[in-house]
Amino acid sequence: MYHISEKEIIKAIKAKRYSALTFLEQHRNTSENKWYLGFYYFIQDLKQENTQETFSEIILKYGNKSFAYSYLGDTASKIYSEILNEHIPTCFYKKSVELDNGNIDGHRGLYYKDHNMSSWLYVLEFHYKKCEYDVVIHLINTSCITFKNTKNLLAAQWTLIKKIVMDEEVTCKSNLLILAHFHLDEIEEGLTIINSMDKISYDIIQPYAEKGLVDKEKVISNIYPFQVPDFCSDDYKSIYQKYLKENLMTRETIIKSAFQAKEFHAVITHYDEAPKSDILFRHSFSARIFYVLAKLQLNDELDEEIMQCIHKNSDSLQGENNSLYKILKFKLKTKELEEHFESGQSLQYPIDNFETYIQAKNIIDSLDLMMYFQYSTLKEELKAIKELWNKAYYQNEFEKKKNKKLGSTLLDQDLLGFYNLGIKAEEYDYVIDSIVDIHTKNLPTMASCNILGVCYERKGQLSLAFEQYKYGLNLMLSSEEKDHVIIGNYIATGTKLSDVDISESDFVKLKQIFNIAITNQFQWNTFTADGMKRLFKYSYFNMNTLDALTNQYFYLSSREQLNDPIELPMLNKVGEGQLIDSNYRTFSLSLNINSMLMWSHYAEEHQGIMIEYWFGGELPEGVGIEKISYTEELKRNAEQDLFIFNQFLLTKNKGWEYEREVRLFSNHMNKIYFEKFDYPNHDRNRINAEIVCITLGYKFPDNKRELIKKLITRINENKRNFEQKISLKEAYISDDDKFSIKYRQVNL
Repeated sequence: MYHISEKEIIKAIKAKRYSALTFLEQHRNTSENKWYLGFYYFIQDLKQENTQETFSEIILKYGNKSFAYSYLGDTASKIYSEILNEHIPTCFYKKSVELDNGNIDGHRGLYYKDHNMSSWLYVLEFHYKKCEYDVVIHLINTSCITFKNTKNLLAAQWTLIKKIVMDEEVTCKSNLLILAHFHLDEIEEGLTIINSMDKISYDIIQPYAEKGLVDKEKVISNIYPFQVPDFCSDDYKSIYQKYLKENLMTRETIIKSAFQAKEFHAVITHYDEAPKSDILFRHSFSARIFYVLAKLQLNDELDEEIMQCIHKNSDSLQGENNSLYKILKFKLKTKELEEHFESGQSLQYPIDNFETYIQAKNIIDSLDLMMYFQYSTLKEELKAIKELWNKAYYQNEFEKKKNKKLGSTLLDQDLLGFYNLGIKAEEYDYVIDSIVDIHTKNLPTMASCNILGVCYERKGQLSLAFEQYKYGLNLMLSSEEKDHVIIGNYIATGTKLSDVDISESDFVKLKQIFNIAITNQFQWNTFTADGMKRLFKYSYFNMNTLDALTNQYFYLSSREQLNDPIELPMLNKVGEGQLIDSNYRTFSLSLNINSMLMWSHYAEEHQGIMIEYWFGGELPEGVGIEKISYTEELKRNAEQDLFIFNQFLLTKNKGWEYEREVRLFSNHMNKIYFEKFDYPNHDRNRINAEIVCITLGYKFPDNKRELIKKLITRINENKRNFEQKISLKEAYISDDDKFSIKYRQVNL
């Protein structure tokens, strides 16, 4: 017989070294080793050979299919013993139990590999009926029993568990009985056991704690220290006190806990009291950072040696240590901002223009910090600094301009700018008195009424604010202007007043004007196409595209037609009953003149076309154009109630950033025609644009080339002599550069 151990056989099977295992074919049914037959089965399976004959041999040997499958489950457990591969033996055990629910080996395997508690109970009952109490006790005491993995057991099963555990022959831990009492609604009995125990796992006491049946202090006192965060969540002070009391956690963990609990003096004490002989702790990066952060929080002098050590090792940081280092950099930036503010230099400019603030904001908006426990606190800290800084700056600017001679009419933009500055400086009474005085000599304007309304609203005088917004709104309507700010303020204030009733018809009318007005804010500007006037559309070449090219229009897609399922997300302040309409439609263009991904994703995997458009900039009323902003999902979620319109329509997740999208949008048009304006003969219902070039994809079908040439020729024939003609290009891969796509001219 071959002298090769089971361990070596298993290694050879995993490595697919079948030549070393040829002896198994001849000796698979030997009585010397019961696993040879199973090993041979799995070798055949790996070699994709027919295993039916071998499986029949296993059935013959073990009596039926159910026992054959449980035997193969046991064999698979030997070969695929890693957690990653537990699903393989699990499948065989499930088949064995499906065929024969009385197969104890199948149930035993199903529990050990799949943690199936019904199978565990079946095994428990099997041994209990055979009076094998030692086995029963061992099963109860060594099994991973928690509220989570037993909550699907039925009442009858819990009754059986209770019977077994309460048998005087079964001396075991009370954990299982506590859960049984809970599920059988015998709460008092469960609480009696809990109160008699000094220590108990949170996995057992959890259902009682979640229903408030056990005092919080009792839970914290009884559970193990490492489980306290599961129960206390963000009650960091309780977690820290538990760690101190038990004194079982590492010094590094205690320091982190003290920092989370904002016990900054304790952080410093724990660090300073660490013995110098504790080399492992002294080299702990996180302990150093928590120590420095605590000192920053208390405005203590920083240890230069520790700071140098932290900065020196910053390039190799990962995980939590990397997040902590970013927090340290953030705190150093905020300290710099505070020192700058205290020096009085903040009065020179708003904080948004200060480089240190921009750096701090970029740090706090990084993805790993958004997921860290201190994110909200740090965000609020920076916000407080910004509010303090800007208030001082605007008050200083206001005082400087207050003594300057400004215009005396409400048409003077400098004067209106001064009053808006007064709002930022929180000089509400001064602004109110000044505008009321001007109103005695000049007719109110929509802008002056809005400024008054804002001042009254900030002072909490909503009725007076509403009167001004209403007056301004009537001025807007009578002059046929469209202003989303006055509408928004009128509606928002009116909904807060119990004596104001805005009719549904008025709301619908104002909503229509509001959406046109806010859309009109997004006009073509220098930055729309990065200083150029060209944008690109990657597209399929189909009948819809052909029609749009022939008739010169942009088709705006609805939400349902977009390829991003969270595009135009359903936000609380968008849609029915809200001012921002949910029925916006979009047409996507790109700043990318040559993008492999855009060709693949949007141009039918290079079989489509790319259209190059020239834009003059003029748009019809109620049509906007804007670059898309890209940001992390976590940041979007946290800020979903800020800048609602942009969040809804002009922001996408970071993963789409490669598109470099510029978006045309409207809430009342699905087709927008375009033409190159010829002043004074132009149509303001169209976009001032024209097609400059069409590029064929690298795999564009040859049988469609003539069609697109004829289309371009027909459009060019209708152009005047001095007008630019549409050119045709094609994508190709150069012999000199096989890793990119280039374009070349095609003769028409």
